[in-house]
Amino acid sequence: MEKKLTEQFHNYYYPLYVPKYKKNPKRIFISRLNKNNINKILLLSNSTYIITSFDTIIQYKNLALNNKITTIIETNDITNIIEIENENKNKKEILIAYSILNILKIYSLKEKKVLSSFDDHEWSITSILEYSLNKILTSSNDKTIKLFNIKEQFCIMNILAHSWSVNKIIKLKNNYISSCSWDKSIKVWELNEDFFLISELVGHLENVNDIIEFKENIIISVSEDLTIRFWDWINEKCIFIIENASFESILKVVYLNNYVFITYSDDGVKFWDFENKSLIQTFDCDGFYIKYICNIKNYVFAIWVNGIFVFSNERNLNLLE
Repeated sequence: MEKKLTEQFHNYYYPLYVPKYKKNPKRIFISRLNKNNINKILLLSNSTYIITSFDTIIQYKNLALNNKITTIIETNDITNIIEIENENKNKKEILIAYSILNILKIYSLKEKKVLSSFDDHEWSITSILEYSLNKILTSSNDKTIKLFNIKEQFCIMNILAHSWSVNKIIKLKNNYISSCSWDKSIKVWELNEDFFLISELVGHLENVNDIIEFKENIIISVSEDLTIRFWDWINEKCIFIIENASFESILKVVYLNNYVFITYSDDGVKFWDFENKSLIQTFDCDGFYIKYICNIKNYVFAIWVNGIFVFSNERNLNLLE
């Protein structure tokens, strides 16, 4: 049975126990960090920099040197940000891709400047994905998915992928990609000379807000129809449905580790045992609305108006202090 977390935090962390594991209970530590006005977090691959995206600014901090936060970009309306692979790895140059409304920008932390900019989308970009070296995929509210060559600085491919806004694109094994949309569908694509539709998954009754790859050939989706669905995309069928998974629209799904995944909506953050497809516990974030959630390595960051909740299996959670 679901247990609602109503206890107050004990100083810095609160241990959440997964009751299924009676002999060796699994613990999820919940930490609260008081950092204001954060919208996005990105921990880069060398574990040295953390980039935080505010409404009007992107900043970074060198964790190894514990130096002061440095402002690198002053801009508005940043909606997505990712790290991308550098062609010349010997330079130790870190590149990031971010979007402002319908514009994609590639930025060099070393040179502290925008290297390239693309305005091919008509409406706002909803997600950014590194497909391969020098190739970036974007999805947009203009119903399209586009593939960009950031070195040659042009759009390689473009497809009208859905009949409504494309909410998310993810990379699957074997270089397939999957997209979900407000048109209630999920699609799997192969990229060769052009986009080729491999499968289309239909069954949600409302907008599909997010998708993740559960295991090979299995996709998990969450929707405003309040369900979580498990899909065998090879055979184009839904293999399991968790009904009434929330009282509000389910906005996003992320992994915490190999036995728990997390969804969030207006009624809180929920922890699920994905093997048994059952709800473990609900955390209401002290009643605060969560505006963004992401997983970085063994951490899940849930950003709220006055700070960050951090979920992890590790007790030492002062990653951002």
